[in-house]
Amino acid sequence: PAFAGTWYIENGDITVKASGTEGKNTVSQGDKKDVEDTNTIITNQKTDKASSHTVTIDAGNDKVEVTLDNVNIKADSGSALISKGDVTLTLKGDNHLTGGNGGSSSYGGDGITSSGSLTISGGTVTATGGDSTSSVGSGGSGIYSVSGDVTISGGTVNANGGDGKNGSGGGSGIDSSGGVTVSGGTVTANGGDSKDGDGGSGGYGISSSGVAISGGTVTANGGDGGSGSGSHGGNGIYSSSGVAISGGAVTANGGDSKDGSGGNGIYSSGSVAISGGTVTANGGNGGTNSGGYGIISKDIDLSGSLELTAKAGSPNGKALSRAGHEFDLDTIKDKLDPGAKVTTTDADGK
Repeated sequence: PAFAGTWYIENGDITVKASGTEGKNTVSQGDKKDVEDTNTIITNQKTDKASSHTVTIDAGNDKVEVTLDNVNIKADSGSALISKGDVTLTLKGDNHLTGGNGGSSSYGGDGITSSGSLTISGGTVTATGGDSTSSVGSGGSGIYSVSGDVTISGGTVNANGGDGKNGSGGGSGIDSSGGVTVSGGTVTANGGDSKDGDGGSGGYGISSSGVAISGGTVTANGGDGGSGSGSHGGNGIYSSSGVAISGGAVTANGGDSKDGSGGNGIYSSGSVAISGGTVTANGGNGGTNSGGYGIISKDIDLSGSLELTAKAGSPNGKALSRAGHEFDLDTIKDKLDPGAKVTTTDADGK
């Protein structure tokens, strides 16, 4: 018979699957196999002590909703939580999901690995990638989406990339091959640093094929690069297609690099469109190479009631770079609403 049960992570690895019946899951843990469950809640018996057991959620072709209630996981290796398909996480209390550290020839594990759509609508979760311990693999990501979108509409999400070592790069706070959409809540995404080696790059705060922010508070920090002229700081926000910001408060900081180039606050291979909200984009500082850019994109579209502050990194970065040239603010004055504000600061602080 189906029941609404509480599953304790200390008792073993947990696998949750769609049962094929709407509103019901099947849960397996230890000698309990495919137990039908109407309201799957996973928690820790002792929240001050992390468990090494992990969670796998597989929605298949259906949808699965799982509640994490003060879960604390530190995986020995790999990811703390693996999500497959259309999964919604309901968060209660303070949840910590930390991937395992990489071995002699592997990447650090991810806090959350998703292959499908991942939705977070409330509560608090801290997802942390494991560190790399070699020159072969980089640090893990806080949240890594292999496919599908990451959607955050509320709650508090802290996503931290693991650190790289011996020339390997830091992991990203949120790394999604799909889109990243934020409409509410508080999101802090920190790229991991590259440490103890030549040429390593800092991880990205948010890295995605498309980023859309319409509300909430988002802070995205690129990690710092390692030593050597080939290193560079990570980007605060990176998109391979476009970045659209229409509301909320967004801060994007490029990471620094001691010997190489500073990271960019916002970097898009497509366009950056800002039509509302309060946005701060700071380029990171470089060493012998260039400083990072506040915003760099093929096209920058500023309109509406936005408040934008963009700062170039030292040395010789640009505050706003469109198609390889410093953006001319005179071209968008007619598109701004009364009260809109755009402030740019060059690499010399002027």
